[in-house]
Amino acid sequence: MAKREDVIASLFKEAYIALNKQKIDVAKKKFEEVMHLSKGFYPWIYFEACFGLVEAFIEEGNYSGAIKCAIRALLNASDEEMFSLGVERLKNVFAIIKKNDKIDSLKTSWIFRFRNHSPIKTSKCL
Repeated sequence: MAKREDVIASLFKEAYIALNKQKIDVAKKKFEEVMHLSKGFYPWIYFEACFGLVEAFIEEGNYSGAIKCAIRALLNASDEEMFSLGVERLKNVFAIIKKNDKIDSLKTSWIFRFRNHSPIKTSKCL
């Protein structure tokens, strides 16, 4: 059986290849696998996999999912450096959303969920 690190490295590579080929569902699945294998063992890898998933959500136009995954990365940050980097990346996600003129749809999406008190679930991010 391959070492956990080897499996994670392979999955990470496959995820980014899939993302570059616009195979978004494949990329999301691979990033989720990396998150599962790295959580509790490799905080930086988990963090990067979260933001890989953020990229996939942005590519498919799921801005709400991107925000939630970025927040998930922040919630699991193991130190101040990781947290600060995550905040900067979250700001970049908001900048992309604003540039694509999707802030209103994001507000509508979040307001609807909070008003209905339904659980917010997107992939393995939450």
